[in-house]
Amino acid sequence: MKKKLLIIALLVATSICFAEEVRTWTRKNGVTVEGTLVKKTTTKSGEEGVTIQKTDGTYWSPPLRVLSEADQAYIKSTLKE
Repeated sequence: MKKKLLIIALLVATSICFAEEVRTWTRKNGVTVEGTLVKKTTTKSGEEGVTIQKTDGTYWSPPLRVLSEADQAYIKSTLKE
């Protein structure tokens, strides 16, 4: 039992250490969302996009083209392929 608890504690600690920063994401129309970058995606229409976990725990998956130029640059520098 102690071994299982230790493993769980290590997994939680590791996930906290590697968590991305919460930041303000801005759409080109000025609407903002607070959240954490999760991954790069492809939209249903085949466009490049991202998945962002909002601070309320829900996910938002916009195409890159709707995000501000600064957010697009952040994504490209953070998720280098």
